[in-house]
Amino acid sequence: MYPFERFSENSKAVLTLAQAQAERAHHSYIGTEHLLLGLMEEEQGLAGAALRNMGLQLADLERDVATALRNAPHESGSKQIIPTSRVKRIIELAFGEAQREGMSQVETSHLLVALLLEGHGIGAQVLVSRGVTAERVYAEIAELRGTGKAESVAAGPPLTRRHIALTDETGKQIGIDILFPAEYTAERQNALTNRIRNAVEGGGGSSQGQEEAEKN
Repeated sequence: MYPFERFSENSKAVLTLAQAQAERAHHSYIGTEHLLLGLMEEEQGLAGAALRNMGLQLADLERDVATALRNAPHESGSKQIIPTSRVKRIIELAFGEAQREGMSQVETSHLLVALLLEGHGIGAQVLVSRGVTAERVYAEIAELRGTGKAESVAAGPPLTRRHIALTDETGKQIGIDILFPAEYTAERQNALTNRIRNAVEGGGGSSQGQEEAEKN
């Protein structure tokens, strides 16, 4: 449902840890409580760092979650271990948070903020009971980013590198490397390479040619 490549490596780890939390608890669903514990358990992301900076520890959250589960009905799920509708909503909100910040990938901080913004799951209830709000998370994340802390970016699709030698208008020899998406055929690579060569060695080409290049 959601493109996995749109998650940072740390966020992918959180989702994996959340599923593991559900499996250990013998739950047939991945709920907000599992997502919270996954965020806390993942040690390299911004979300876990922010929560630790606020004085939270994994063992404390595990106890809080266990208590909440005794006093509240389980979130609806199925016989398969799949995210609840509430967790799916949190993921949607996380994509919105990433887009709002102009980021191409969903980081753990976006998942944490989204969990709080959704606000109705056990995970959010546990955090609120310990004084954690979206505003506090925003402030902690900003401070962490200010120190240079960042998340691991997920690897993009494979690229093909091609080097070409050119001569500019002054007769100087130059070389450039072009990165082509993996789906580009050799014929398409050659066509685009020739356009670049003509633009550099032929004085830039016609405006019509430039417009055609921009369309592709």
